[in-house]
Amino acid sequence: MNNKSIYDFQIESLVLGGEGIRTSNYQTICAAGFWVRSRLNSTKYYIMTAGHCHDNGPFNTDGSVDFYHFPWLGSLVNDVAPGFIGQMAQPDLSVVDKGLILKQSDLIGVTASVRNSDNPDYQELFIYGTGVIDTVKSIVCKSGYFSHVQCGHIQATDASFYFIKDDEVVEYRGLTKVDKIGFQGDSGAPVFGYELSLMPGIIIAGMLSSGNLLDDWNTFTPIDVLITDDIDIITVNDL
Repeated sequence: MNNKSIYDFQIESLVLGGEGIRTSNYQTICAAGFWVRSRLNSTKYYIMTAGHCHDNGPFNTDGSVDFYHFPWLGSLVNDVAPGFIGQMAQPDLSVVDKGLILKQSDLIGVTASVRNSDNPDYQELFIYGTGVIDTVKSIVCKSGYFSHVQCGHIQATDASFYFIKDDEVVEYRGLTKVDKIGFQGDSGAPVFGYELSLMPGIIIAGMLSSGNLLDDWNTFTPIDVLITDDIDIITVNDL
């Protein structure tokens, strides 16, 4: 299956789920989650990622933060200087750690792929849909900038994680606890399950939320918490 994208005729770079996104000063590096589209305006596309990636700026006058493509080394689609993607408006982190980067560059392409370059047989994984994976001991994987694709078992559901925001402690509930599959730089990474009948197809189960270096676990936000009535995730059927 060939990689397809929106606006193939003019793009210079595809941003795949799991690849790096960075701020202009490199102070923040996170992972692209997956592309979504506004239901109210189908011409507006966004990369969903962790909202806390916005926290360190540098901030524009309207409070937004510019983000740039920062692909893995050896990435198939962009080995040159990463390009401007767009801005993330200040997210509301009071309920869920989620932010949306608006695609503002015609040189950036929208795709329904997740990076898996370390696997010579399946260097890209294609998003066929979403699904809640919440059975303890089930296997989920993530693709992220720092540690690439890692898999682990679900340890618990309805877990909590505490996040410090503006000197206040915010508790995120309803998360899924999983074996250690990510590190700093992987925040916002897509979490998925393999759909063996569609290989190299995957089902997006959520987005990596947390996990400290000393912890032997991570948490991810389930997909049904992330996808609201006003947005649709981009799948291979949309391209």
